[in-house]
Amino acid sequence: MKIVKNNEKVNESLSKVSDKEAEEAFKTIIQWIGEDPNREGLIETPRRVLKAFKEYFKGYNQDSESELQKTLKKLQPSANAIAMTAAIADLRRKQSPSENKKLSKESFLHSLYSDLEYVPDLLSELVKQRCNGQIVMGFTALTGTDEEMKILGKEKKIDKGCDLMMINPIDRSGQGFGDQPNGGFLIDPKGATKPIPLSSKLDLAHFLLDEMRNCESEITKKHNDDISRKS
Repeated sequence: MKIVKNNEKVNESLSKVSDKEAEEAFKTIIQWIGEDPNREGLIETPRRVLKAFKEYFKGYNQDSESELQKTLKKLQPSANAIAMTAAIADLRRKQSPSENKKLSKESFLHSLYSDLEYVPDLLSELVKQRCNGQIVMGFTALTGTDEEMKILGKEKKIDKGCDLMMINPIDRSGQGFGDQPNGGFLIDPKGATKPIPLSSKLDLAHFLLDEMRNCESEITKKHNDDISRKS
């Protein structure tokens, strides 16, 4: 599993941990489980684990849609399943301002009409470029009643072409972003909607991964049938 995340540089204020400090932390964990990090066979383990972590999380600091797009394109061929949790943004400036200065109110209002464009739809691109049998799950952040979100969620799933779509209610008290638990609804490959009970983020992640695995054979068969019809 590889994680690709838009970090938006929110951790710039945090002090950077060096590779050496990270290796020392892994040595501490080895000691914690009752092993000697200096014995033969374990001496190189901290360095190997650090190398693996760099690979797993190398997409963590993507801070623009173009960087994220390149990383996804590179990693997609080697993935059996993709969970596209969120877009960076819906709109972007067509080009960076030539100089850093405060805009007048008139210029700012004009820029809202003339200087903005849609960010490429990364989820739709992943669906179009996917390999045979590759499972793609999308996420959509919605508000409204349960029925309103189910209707909108199904429309988005059809529009994006993904196999599964999680509906993430963002207007519910006590759930959602941050450290709070979360729940919602999952639309399966056949379009049926399954409620997702409120649970911890970790339990929710395991639930979604299990759902992706459970529908693997069904999705593979559907993809093969689609290819047969086109050929």
